[in-house]
Amino acid sequence: MSIEVKISLPGLAGIILIIASITVGIYVFQMDSSLTYTWIVPLNSVQVIHLYFKQNIGLALVDVGKGSNYITVSSGAASTLTLLPASSSYAVITARGVSIYVETVNAIGTLIIVAAAWIAVRRRSGLKLAIIMTVLSMLAASNALAQIFYLNTGLGSGYSVNERGFSIPFSQLEPVVLGNETYRYSYVLRDTVNGVALVNLSIQVRDQYIPLIIVRAYNNQGSIDIPLSTSIPSGGPITYSAASYLSSGNLTIYVLSMGQLENTTLNYYKVEFQRISDSPPILVTLLPLITLVASFASCILLLRITMLRQ
Repeated sequence: MSIEVKISLPGLAGIILIIASITVGIYVFQMDSSLTYTWIVPLNSVQVIHLYFKQNIGLALVDVGKGSNYITVSSGAASTLTLLPASSSYAVITARGVSIYVETVNAIGTLIIVAAAWIAVRRRSGLKLAIIMTVLSMLAASNALAQIFYLNTGLGSGYSVNERGFSIPFSQLEPVVLGNETYRYSYVLRDTVNGVALVNLSIQVRDQYIPLIIVRAYNNQGSIDIPLSTSIPSGGPITYSAASYLSSGNLTIYVLSMGQLENTTLNYYKVEFQRISDSPPILVTLLPLITLVASFASCILLLRITMLRQ
């Protein structure tokens, strides 16, 4: 006695579609769970960061004068992170783990396609089944592509960073001799700022002369003097320091002194930020959900039409 199982070509296509839908769902899950975002963000203004509903969010606040601190911001499904301005720091945000939003849409979408394909295979055959399988394949592909597109937008968000730093003794600089009884020598250093930049500088004075230091930023809106802080450690050199965000323009450091500065050093560090792209617009964020709702409605309509017409 033998049992013969016959499967039509459309029926086989339906089974393949079910397997393919589950496979694609697993692929989206693996891609999402292994995808880690790293964004570098200046803190010259309030920043609102879209976190893609990732489970684990980390934040490093990098103070250009003091170093960095890393903290875990949240463990859950946070959607956004709001950062307040900080005059001497920038932020490095990491988002890793599974996106609750994407995986919820992924699971429901896969279940809808599999259920619709299973019902169609059980109750339809021939040309009608072939049509249903074709439409369901297109819906499954659109669901997966919408989720992958949404996830990939996070790879191009944030800012690129260009760093520049140096240390130079004033003995290597050629001062301008002034006809002035108060200050006889003038040192002038200039740098160009492109876009948004965070500048940190310190001048360590080891000479007998106490200089006058002016740090001035120029841009299209005019000029502004950056305030300096003074540190006089026990047994150490007097240190003048400043850290500030600047916009496109020029930075000029004026150092005026009664005598030549042979043992004074300038330490300079600049981080320039160039925006790559903004956070995804609301339409892109909602795209996986919109595609899911459209797929569900299409499946219901498709099955009703094909089932009612015998």
